[in-house]
Amino acid sequence: MRCSLPLKIFRSLVALLPILYSVPATAQESLAPIILKASKTAPKSKSKRITINDFAMWMPVYLNTHLFNKKVRFYLEAQPRVERTADSLFTFAQLRLRSSIGYQFNRSFAAYTGYAWCPDFHPYRNENRPYQDLLFGHVLLKRLQMVYRYRSEERFIKHVHGMSYRGRFKIRGAVPIREGPFYVIGSEELFVNFNHPQGGPQKGLDQWRSYTGLGRQFGRHLRAEAGYMMRYAFHPGATPRKIDHAFITRLLINY
Repeated sequence: MRCSLPLKIFRSLVALLPILYSVPATAQESLAPIILKASKTAPKSKSKRITINDFAMWMPVYLNTHLFNKKVRFYLEAQPRVERTADSLFTFAQLRLRSSIGYQFNRSFAAYTGYAWCPDFHPYRNENRPYQDLLFGHVLLKRLQMVYRYRSEERFIKHVHGMSYRGRFKIRGAVPIREGPFYVIGSEELFVNFNHPQGGPQKGLDQWRSYTGLGRQFGRHLRAEAGYMMRYAFHPGATPRKIDHAFITRLLINY
């Protein structure tokens, strides 16, 4: 009795064989394109994108002073950047030189227009970058100093046909530590490309920067800051994502 069930299943399979073999060859051939099409349209597993973590050190120096009167401002920035190369050596990789003329409308609002020279050295790539800034600042809860900045950049990059237009949206906060000269700072900045010139950056999100650090006020006109910044680069397609971990020291001179 125990073998009756397997025997019945075997007999049922044997009985199906004539039916299976009775399908005409033409019908079998007509099924082949359908099977082939299904195999082509079957979803393919997406390959996992690589994320590259790199390390850098940025050492910017800023000067902001008045010209003819307290409202007409002159801004100057020099920002050398040291980054790790493919052979794990640290080298002078980038330079950012900016200058601009601005107008301080009141204590909260200012506007600037200027030019930046932004060469990369490994490999060498030259970039000329006119830009405009709009800044708004105020104090929250009597202690938290907030600054909001929108920067518009018209980028002329070597071997790129046409201008690349990019917007930068930044929010920065600073709060003093008790009543002393030290303060804590933090900022977030989003970069967005508004067009896609031939051979240039893709349209859409470009990068995101998140920064936190510690600052010290040296008198009325001089400040120094040091902190950590994470920069996430949005790369389209199969290009590896890149995350930079940068140690930044800043020297700020304001007259």
